[in-house]
Amino acid sequence: MSDDDDLRDAFGDDIRAALHERARVEPLPDVAFDVERRNHTRARSRVLVATLAVAIALGGVAVIATRSDDTKRIGVVTPASSPRTSTTVVRSGFRVVSYHGVHVEVPARWPVVDGMHTGFCTGPFSDAPTAFVGPQENGSPSCPYVPSLRDKKRDGVRLQSGDQPGDARRSTTSSGAVVFQDTAGWKGSIKYVWYRGVSLTIGIGPDVRVAESILDSIGFTPGAPDTPAAGRCARIDHPNSMPEPERLTTRLVLEHGNSTLDPPLPSDRAVMTAAQAWTAAGTRPDFEHARLVLARYSATLPATQHADGSLTPDHQNQLMWIVLSAPNSPDVQGCGMWGYHLFDARTGQDLESAGYTPGP
Repeated sequence: MSDDDDLRDAFGDDIRAALHERARVEPLPDVAFDVERRNHTRARSRVLVATLAVAIALGGVAVIATRSDDTKRIGVVTPASSPRTSTTVVRSGFRVVSYHGVHVEVPARWPVVDGMHTGFCTGPFSDAPTAFVGPQENGSPSCPYVPSLRDKKRDGVRLQSGDQPGDARRSTTSSGAVVFQDTAGWKGSIKYVWYRGVSLTIGIGPDVRVAESILDSIGFTPGAPDTPAAGRCARIDHPNSMPEPERLTTRLVLEHGNSTLDPPLPSDRAVMTAAQAWTAAGTRPDFEHARLVLARYSATLPATQHADGSLTPDHQNQLMWIVLSAPNSPDVQGCGMWGYHLFDARTGQDLESAGYTPGP
């Protein structure tokens, strides 16, 4: 029997998948070799020799995979000049979720979703356990405080960029990762942890052992790609670059009929420059794009109420610079909002801004 046959008999398709994907790895001994099954020592030795030979074809990097009944270990062997890497053991029925090199294990049935879809008013997690990757950058709504919903115990985890606060407690997980965590313990509904520039929010559900296992699984793999997420919000590279200013040429009706933009008159001239309006509008999120429009603006609201109950709109046929915004992923709910920022084009006064959904 050839060494390749030994390779397939010992590990099936796992070793070939590992060689193909180069594996998921993090800092460890130069040789990752599992000897859980003593009766396969000889076969495993032949596998090690065969795998080291394959290393020549991979530029000096060998990938080794071993298996027991309920775990799968994937690791690498690197030359002395390469950064040292280590194994990640993934339990059966679990999956690895990675963000900026930091990874955790969660039950395999949990979906992985863009962090833009975490909740606000009832906490970040829902009744459906979910792993979120990336920040939540939507504006926070006004939320009534309902303790029975906000403090409900739900499973989940979110990974996003963030450094620990000064009062975070340094600790070592059972897997050896040195992390920082809050001082609240495990009695609440949320556990906050920080590791290598990543902030982890761990939901504490009905069975606290789920949350504890997520904490104990924290690891790091330099250069590991972020786990692909559902509901991804498209991003643009330079959201603060001023778009080409434009004089509106066709009527626009926005905010479900509340706002109307008409083309300016041929004689209309703005005193405020387009650049001044863009700068005054402030920085912009990368999950939305913008237009900078000179137009005559009218709106039903806001309005001034008179003693007889009648209303006079505050803005009617007024020349304005308007920064119009819209989400890059309009078909994905939760990926930003439609909105506008109004500036009086003659005085430069900042009048108002608003965001709304659905659009336009």
